[in-house]
Amino acid sequence: VFGGSAIIAGNTITLNGTDPLQVGRTGITVAQATADIPGGNNILNNAGQGVFVTRGSAQIGNPSFGFTTLNTISGNGSPTLTGGVSGFLAASIVIRDAVISGNQGYGVILSMRSQAQIFSSQIQGNLAAGTNPGDGIRLVLGSSLLPSSASSVSGNAGAGLTCFGDSAAVNIALLGSTGNGLPDTICNPF
Repeated sequence: VFGGSAIIAGNTITLNGTDPLQVGRTGITVAQATADIPGGNNILNNAGQGVFVTRGSAQIGNPSFGFTTLNTISGNGSPTLTGGVSGFLAASIVIRDAVISGNQGYGVILSMRSQAQIFSSQIQGNLAAGTNPGDGIRLVLGSSLLPSSASSVSGNAGAGLTCFGDSAAVNIALLGSTGNGLPDTICNPF
């Protein structure tokens, strides 16, 4: 938090906040800070988001460190703290070689002028939770998305990609959005 930085690789981060006496907790929170999450992480079954970034930046899957770039972000979230990866308040996120699956709510949600770039990732089987339909990727309130290599967005309970409130995406064909519960894409490209 507050100007800090972290490198997180080769960890299992699981079951945070699952005690019924605690308020939900995320797997990794980056608040006004920077995180490199090179790879080899399993971020699983946390009561809040798997990775939550607010007013900061995170690189999920960074090949510069010589680790595997694969991160698994699965089974996270609750009806009130939804999502596998969440960017809020001008967050900047790079997602590379990630498997983001089976989270409650959204696979990836970007809100309030947040942005993400996605490379070779799988966003699949995310579930409806509370009022959240289980979209693979949702962009809200001026957020943007740049898919930069072929990915797969499939089997989500909601849409593959949705955009609301002046949000937009480019290169949406690279998302490979198919077989989702709602239309695969509800978004105007740039």
